[in-house]
Amino acid sequence: MKYIVDVTQMRLLEKNAMEEIGIPALVLMERAAEAVWKQITAEVDKNERILFLCGTGNNGADGLAAARMAILSGYSADICILTNEKIVCFGVQLKAASDDDVSVGILNEMRCTDEFKTQLSILCRMCKIIIKDFASHEYNVFVDAIFGIGLSREISGTYYDCIQKINEERAQRKIVVFAVDIPSGVNGSSGEVLGIAVRADFTVTFGWNKIGLLQYPGAAYAGKVLVADIGIPMDEMIRNNDAWKIHEICDLRPIMTRNPDSHKGTYGKVAVIAGSTGMCGAAILATKAALRMGSGIVMTVSTEDNRIPLQITVPEALYYDRSRIDIAISQAGFLIVGPGIGRDEEAAALVKTVLLTRKPTVLDADAINCLSIYEELKQYLHENVILTPHMGEMARLTNMDMHELKKNRVATAETFAVRYGVICVLKDARTIITDGKHYRYLNLSGNAGMATGGSGDVLTGVIAGLLATGCEPKAAASLGVYIHGLAGDYAKAELGERYMIAGDIIAYLKEVLRNFED
Repeated sequence: MKYIVDVTQMRLLEKNAMEEIGIPALVLMERAAEAVWKQITAEVDKNERILFLCGTGNNGADGLAAARMAILSGYSADICILTNEKIVCFGVQLKAASDDDVSVGILNEMRCTDEFKTQLSILCRMCKIIIKDFASHEYNVFVDAIFGIGLSREISGTYYDCIQKINEERAQRKIVVFAVDIPSGVNGSSGEVLGIAVRADFTVTFGWNKIGLLQYPGAAYAGKVLVADIGIPMDEMIRNNDAWKIHEICDLRPIMTRNPDSHKGTYGKVAVIAGSTGMCGAAILATKAALRMGSGIVMTVSTEDNRIPLQITVPEALYYDRSRIDIAISQAGFLIVGPGIGRDEEAAALVKTVLLTRKPTVLDADAINCLSIYEELKQYLHENVILTPHMGEMARLTNMDMHELKKNRVATAETFAVRYGVICVLKDARTIITDGKHYRYLNLSGNAGMATGGSGDVLTGVIAGLLATGCEPKAAASLGVYIHGLAGDYAKAELGERYMIAGDIIAYLKEVLRNFED
């Protein structure tokens, strides 16, 4: 796995590096600028004209340092310094060393950080400064160093106008845009766009990847993200307790080995309480996925009219009518409830029956809708419940407006998990998995082809299969989401996004698992 951080965590890491360890801020800044400049030189020819857009904070100071490196390397580079009221644009040419410091005039009436003053002073002492008009059409390459990760307010004034102009240039002609640490206008913790944001082709971020660069809509503005190590160590407190993480393929190693001296009982019994009249598909998909993930025995509890389709389609599973649910639950160690069960009082009674067992349970689809309709059911939630709402279901669960939920995905998932003591899997383009305390994962696998009916039922079965084969509930939740997405990526590679259906995800689970074993 890899660590990712939000803005608060990144600030703590920077503070620890500078104040506790003693790394000077300007040393970190030079390394950051060097990383940006290295990426620019990898993508840009020397004959291209570059414009560095710099705010007056430390992100702007990074930009000034990178501009200095461009000029020393013989590139044609100009600089724009922005405040909310005005833009100061100037060309830069190398000159003989001088004691003249024209930065004092440029900085007049500007509020800026000490590091920004230092970087501008260095630049002005080594270069000839030529004040000029801002003309964005003259440049093929733009470097966004206006705001860093700490932006929390809506963009307005000159900043808004400048960002809008750059985005228009990008839409109208072929230019390349680099963002320093994060595209200006993207919230580093949530991915929210604060009024407007720079659309970058490349983002060079420092230390660790940021949640705001991975969550949509921010991810759509970041382009290709490159994480540069600039010498900031990971603090142990954050590493052990608070850091967000993303899974990598090596994380699957512990769940892949099966004991040669084993039998079907070794790999757990799952009861799938799913389906209702006219809703057999959800039960079939969840059952198949649980079996494919290695569950030793799967018992599907559904209505009588679903018996024949289930027995024909999934002969490996055992069928139980709803009237025999107590038998299935008593024999099972792990439970699924929700896919296709309906939202009436009978469905709510099924949910209550399952929750009262306090067994490890994946709660999905209509079971989640029952929690919204029958509020009293929430009192039965417990620490072994893995709740898998999509955004619409989460909005109903929390009585939140969808727009507000999209602005606060992470906080909403964490708050809900803590309040009800569950593991929350908030399904989205970038799914969030958290217990609201110390277990925090953001999933990067998967693709838009998985936005199809039944995909969530497959995920439910995948998670339950992992539970049955020995995963702890939290690990089953995050690894299940990751494997589900990987299978979708295999399906996309073979079929394309447009043609995928939920059954394809199950079909390609074997490719994920087999390729890892190989």
